[in-house]
Amino acid sequence: CKAQGNPAPIVQWVKEGLKPLLVWPPHIEDVNGTLIFHGVQDDDAGQYTCIATNSQGLISASILINVTSDYDGAESIAKTIIITLGAAAAYIFLSVGLLIWCRLRRRQRKLRSPNDGGAGGAEAQLDVQTALHGRQSPAIDKLNVPNSSITKGALQGKGRFGDILEGSVTGLSSAEGSTRVLLRILSTRDEDLNIEFRRQVDMFHRVRHANLVAVLGCCRDSPDFQMILMEYHPYINLKSHLLLSTSSSSQPPWSVAQIQSATIQIARGMNALAEARFVHRDLGTRNILVAFHGKDNTKIGSFGMDKEPFNNDYYVYKHQSIALRWLPHEAALEDEYSTKSDVWMFAVTIWELHHAAQRPLSDRSDEVLLADLRKKCGQLWDASFCKSNAMSSLLVKCWSHDPILRPSFDELLVCAESNSNNATLSTSNGESKTR
Repeated sequence: CKAQGNPAPIVQWVKEGLKPLLVWPPHIEDVNGTLIFHGVQDDDAGQYTCIATNSQGLISASILINVTSDYDGAESIAKTIIITLGAAAAYIFLSVGLLIWCRLRRRQRKLRSPNDGGAGGAEAQLDVQTALHGRQSPAIDKLNVPNSSITKGALQGKGRFGDILEGSVTGLSSAEGSTRVLLRILSTRDEDLNIEFRRQVDMFHRVRHANLVAVLGCCRDSPDFQMILMEYHPYINLKSHLLLSTSSSSQPPWSVAQIQSATIQIARGMNALAEARFVHRDLGTRNILVAFHGKDNTKIGSFGMDKEPFNNDYYVYKHQSIALRWLPHEAALEDEYSTKSDVWMFAVTIWELHHAAQRPLSDRSDEVLLADLRKKCGQLWDASFCKSNAMSSLLVKCWSHDPILRPSFDELLVCAESNSNNATLSTSNGESKTR
């Protein structure tokens, strides 16, 4: 407040309703007519009057001061900060929980089919829980064979699980003497591979079928390795045999009748797994054994041989070795395996039979194939190699991007058997006419 006069006026501030204050409260200071507030309080609101006086009289001027508290705003900001931090903490908690849940779900899928149900599903769920907690399931306990009764023989192959050896075991049956077996050795403590080991023991032991390699036992005595004991047959690997037929003049290519017979037997074996609610996850000619005698001369196994000569069949994606060229998009990209993904792989396996086990989709690089699977558009496969219209149409459905549209193994088996019967009838009629 400034005032001029002669003589010089005295300037003084006064608050409405109060007498002139010679001494203001500690937070208010009157300096040469300027009223200074050091920290405004609610009581400071009101009308203030500046009075200038001298011997000639007085003049005054007033001002109204309103005090607006920002306490509510500060409290609101504090609440906002607390809510934001709480939401961030909840998001982190849910994200970590989701990651853990996805990991557990992935392990469960490795031990059983995602569509398990009923009593079989309950048993599989029990095996999942024991596997996740590092305990042996009752099925594995019953199958355990002491290491001292096993004799290892010649190396048959190598894979991501370890070596596959020929061997023998004593005391496996009531008959005296030893039993010839194939020994699949798991020489790693990797948790995922150990879960897969238990899943395959459970699958091939529970589902006994003429077209499936049987698991006779397992050995878990040593902390350094584990073994699956599989039935031994003088069979050869189907992929190796088909490849040999294209590179050796001494090995003739397969006839239509041989391809049809193998198709039926593979369909029978896979149908047995599907009915028992198990998922193979790695079907291909590399995991099939074949002999040249007997009625049921084709057997499906799971040997996990991703080394030579089958290393080109596998591709490392998200730190996992997958059979990329045999898989549908949901299995390759999302690790979602089911009977329907097995159906897709079955169709690729039939393609192998007709093409002497050549590399599927060889015109595409692995990266291009991954991109095509992500797009889920267009038809990747062509079934024109199949002379039967019914089977050709069914194989095309096997390669549908939507798993629901893919046929069941029961449908595939019926079609394969019908196709074989029609071919036999046609041949018989042709022979009659010739005669």
